[in-house]
Amino acid sequence: MKKICFSILMGLPFCLQAQGKGFEIKGKLGKWNAPAKVYLVIGSLVDSAALTNGEFGFKGTVDEPVSATLILDQGGVGLSRLNQQTADFTQFYVDNEVMTLSSADSAKKAVISGSAINDESARYTAFIQSNTKKSAALQTQIAAIPAEQQNDPGVQASLQQKMKDAREELRGALTTYIGQHPSSYFSLLAVSNLVFLKADAARVDALYKTVSPGLQTSGQGKKTAKEIEMLQATSVGAAARLFTQPDTSGAPVSLSGFKGKYVLLDFWASWCMPCRVENPHLVKAYKKYHSRGLEILSVSLDDLSRKNAWLTAIRKDSLSWTQVSDLKGGDNEAAQLYGIQSIPENFLIDPTGRIIALSLRGEDLDKKLETIFTK
Repeated sequence: MKKICFSILMGLPFCLQAQGKGFEIKGKLGKWNAPAKVYLVIGSLVDSAALTNGEFGFKGTVDEPVSATLILDQGGVGLSRLNQQTADFTQFYVDNEVMTLSSADSAKKAVISGSAINDESARYTAFIQSNTKKSAALQTQIAAIPAEQQNDPGVQASLQQKMKDAREELRGALTTYIGQHPSSYFSLLAVSNLVFLKADAARVDALYKTVSPGLQTSGQGKKTAKEIEMLQATSVGAAARLFTQPDTSGAPVSLSGFKGKYVLLDFWASWCMPCRVENPHLVKAYKKYHSRGLEILSVSLDDLSRKNAWLTAIRKDSLSWTQVSDLKGGDNEAAQLYGIQSIPENFLIDPTGRIIALSLRGEDLDKKLETIFTK
């Protein structure tokens, strides 16, 4: 995270405020008094303040806009003891400006005023809202598919097409936003979202270069540049990144051992419903093309606590090809090598070790394999 200096309005500062203008948050949450407290969380840094008739404040400096969370501890039980599922909080952005945060009762209903960065955030959110709502609705729809319909080809094909269309529409909206707002901090976030959506690497890099130079040299700008580098390194034409991980019996398996064959490198997890919905397509493809030279290497993002769930899912979904995992969950080392931010995700690698396609799902996977194995 960026370097941040905090001081409580009425109390000793954590560090002296740097020269120049800093931020100030003036808060009013109902009429809360001690023992109630508020916490300001920015990355790994936490500050707190007492409330007097609902009023509180924070001061400090940030190097650039940064996401923050304000949490109201109504009973004064302490941050570590709050229930994460029911905690009263609101998320917003902090920049070096004065802003007011107020609500008649709770943090989650707080309204922010006087903040240019949060006004800009609201405009960005509104710009892509219809697209994000559509994607969220599809995810909910997938999670609610009855077990008896999860292997229905018609249901799968319909949902896969809807997801594909939704991703493409969101890519379009993000691209438009960047083009219209080259000086907006949120254009950097839009570029990051395009990386997340596995948009064309060359196109994403070109869009990034249209963002104002000052934003490109910011902390977020440098982070986004690294994300683009990862996208380029794992795009079509790039050499597949090699790794070794244990299979279900603990024996090491190396991606290099598949050289000379077509291999579909698949990232998934037992708890990922879209992955489980996609598995029947992989089973079908493997049965159809394995004898012609197709191999599948699946990497699970399950962690050690879910090892049995991983093994059970393999059996239940009839996944007969090689399965590996270091059981580090989201910190899976192979997933880190390939910049995996969401699953399911896959990379089709040719016999020379080059990536020739990615994000193949449903009928798209079968069509691509058909073009390869019917030459």
